[in-house]
Amino acid sequence: MNELEEKLVNIDNLRMKIENFKPINENTNKNLKIYFNTTIIFNSIQGKGNTFTLQDIKDLLFNGKTITGKTEREINEIKDFEKALEYIEELKEKKLTELNEANILNIHTILFKNTSTELAGK
Repeated sequence: MNELEEKLVNIDNLRMKIENFKPINENTNKNLKIYFNTTIIFNSIQGKGNTFTLQDIKDLLFNGKTITGKTEREINEIKDFEKALEYIEELKEKKLTELNEANILNIHTILFKNTSTELAGK
């Protein structure tokens, strides 16, 4: 690598470091949370018989819309999953360095609270 190429690589590395210091604005952060939570929930319910689409999940959880033609079980599954993600976010804010068995069982309890009460937390 010649001197010019080394300087360009160095400049690019410094630019990336500067970009990492820029805070994400509140609106972008909110949109990212909506996108990731909706996608995580959608991918997790696939193959379980839940007929919610990505848009249905977004409308139910983030736009406050009532989704017609869905069962109570499907709706509860989506809402419980959102609560589990909120709990995981709370754990992250506490800056835990690792998940322990109690945390994992709590997540499981939340996930199945309204759909499989006999399995929740076990």
